[in-house]
Amino acid sequence: MDSTAIIWDLETDKKLYELEEHQAEVISISYNSDGDKILTGSFDDTAKIWDTYNGELLFDLKEHESEISSCQFNFWGNMIVTSSIDKKCKIWDLRNMFKSLKTFEHEGEVMEACFNLIGS
Repeated sequence: MDSTAIIWDLETDKKLYELEEHQAEVISISYNSDGDKILTGSFDDTAKIWDTYNGELLFDLKEHESEISSCQFNFWGNMIVTSSIDKKCKIWDLRNMFKSLKTFEHEGEVMEACFNLIGS
């Protein structure tokens, strides 16, 4: 594994760009429902939000204390859930990306988290 995520154009088979700001393996990737943002989670303890059209880093989510194990947008693309080896899941609201909205603590490592089909 490496610390990059590569975005490909499936119609032309050409590489569009590489997302290279992570410092450790990228373990999770997700698009929002509008397709204008990409979310990546990494073993560097961070999740990052990128602009789909140019690969620009938009937000760096840095509250976890250990490796991110999964991350995803909700159905509407206005919220994010991240899970981590630090035994926590965090909910993030895209209107305020500087601090998580909620933290749920578990007794063990959290390997996966997701929203239900209605996005909550």
